[in-house]
Amino acid sequence: MNIKDYNEKEYISEEEKLWELPLIPLRGLSLFPETVIHFDVGREKSKAAIDYAMEHKQQIMLITQRELMVEDPEPEDLYEVGTRAIVKQILKMPGDIIRVLVEVKERLTISSFMQFEPFIMVEANEVHNQMILTKEEKALLKMVKEAFYTYMGYGKNQSTEMLDAIEEIEEPNKLIDIIGSNLMIDVEQAQVLLSETDVRKRLEDTYTLLVDEIEILEMEKDIDSKVKSQLDKHQKEYYLREQIKAIQEELGEDQTLDQVDDYLTRLKALNLEESTHKKVEKEIQKLNKTPSGSSEASVIQTYIEWILDLPWNKETDETIDIKNAREILDADHYALDKVKERVLEYLAVLKLSQKMTGPILCLVGPPGVGKTSIAKSIARALDR
Repeated sequence: MNIKDYNEKEYISEEEKLWELPLIPLRGLSLFPETVIHFDVGREKSKAAIDYAMEHKQQIMLITQRELMVEDPEPEDLYEVGTRAIVKQILKMPGDIIRVLVEVKERLTISSFMQFEPFIMVEANEVHNQMILTKEEKALLKMVKEAFYTYMGYGKNQSTEMLDAIEEIEEPNKLIDIIGSNLMIDVEQAQVLLSETDVRKRLEDTYTLLVDEIEILEMEKDIDSKVKSQLDKHQKEYYLREQIKAIQEELGEDQTLDQVDDYLTRLKALNLEESTHKKVEKEIQKLNKTPSGSSEASVIQTYIEWILDLPWNKETDETIDIKNAREILDADHYALDKVKERVLEYLAVLKLSQKMTGPILCLVGPPGVGKTSIAKSIARALDR
């Protein structure tokens, strides 16, 4: 690797107040004054521009091209405002790439293109910097500083030196350039900030960008906090469950834990409504906390088994045949004529209406008179 260092020298036309500089188009990168940065050069025209700059006081103009994929940009492919930079160091990299270290100076506006081969040469005017501020602009300057302090407060690597330097800056364009180079914004936003010539508008745009970035950072912080809280909760639950499992194994009650897991799996597979699901899950968790040998655990377990065995979300096609129903009722039961007639009336109405949401049959009587057998006969008559 070959390294060459160069010192800054004056290179300006005092008569016309124009800079005549070789130009390097940048892809996906907008550079602000008051920064030192390196970038890689691979295009032949850009290499030729670097060679020319090294022989003519090492000054170049850097400007962003509008589309990344354009290999040989024309004037319409470039933004109008860029920056003058001093080449401080060049480093030859593998793959015929040159890494260039530059110190970015002031903003320039292209006034004309002087040549396009073997590299682009332009004439450029320095962007005028307003020095005297109105009261409103001074207030804006203060607001921008405070917003930038807030923005930097979200960063992990805060630079106290930068914050101290910002505090001392009273020249608005210098402040905006430093802030712009430290904001995580896209090329289009950076170029708008770089191209604006009105200092008030530039301060307003900078403040708006800072407020937007702060809101995004606050959202990211809230989301991160919620995610960490949920993870902590899950980790705590897992830890407690493992402790309970160890205690139950020590007491010989580990079967209850396996049973609870089985119940939860079966409950999830049923796909119940939310209110029903929560009710059953509450009973399962209650069983988990109840000693396995207690009478209460037996009652809860019986209830859960009964709930989980019900045919939730399953339907059967009803076959209502009054003649067949009468034959089944007569075959299964002697006498009980009033009961059988009432059942047949109910089935007849159901067959005619196809939908009944009102009356429900209620079989009443002491044990052994045939309530259960009547219900079974009705089910058999309906093929259910």
